[in-house]
Amino acid sequence: MDRRQAVWRACTVLIALVGLLVAGCRSGTPGAGANDALFEAIRKGEVAAAQRALDAGADIEAKNRSGRTPLMMAAVTRNAALVKALLARKADVGAQDASGMTALMWAAFGGSPAIVQALLDAGSDVNAQDRNGETALMWAGTGNREAAQLLKKSGAKTE
Repeated sequence: MDRRQAVWRACTVLIALVGLLVAGCRSGTPGAGANDALFEAIRKGEVAAAQRALDAGADIEAKNRSGRTPLMMAAVTRNAALVKALLARKADVGAQDASGMTALMWAAFGGSPAIVQALLDAGSDVNAQDRNGETALMWAGTGNREAAQLLKKSGAKTE
């Protein structure tokens, strides 16, 4: 990857993360204290706190204001331990946010091969499309070669 591509990639990731922060990691549902605690734990990268929130009744499929589930947020923050903990509790790998993106697409976009592999192992649809018809492989782009290779090995269509 040349310098220009690296700068563009860093900017796109930064823009996505700023958008998540602006949208907030809170569910926005009145009385959803356990869900709020879960999203807060994910934002902070605290696996034990996330486990406690789930034990306290947080909905593993709760959605924040952007329509993202805890699994998607863990993928966005590139926290493999959180992703694996949520997968162990049977988080829905096929859930889509408001733009149609899945956790696998977020992991591919963020360039996290370990998370991509964990999501593939959990049964993520490698060829699922967002609302614009883009797949995880397209989100991986040219800057995430290792993630792209994993997706291709798992049957991602290149056309």
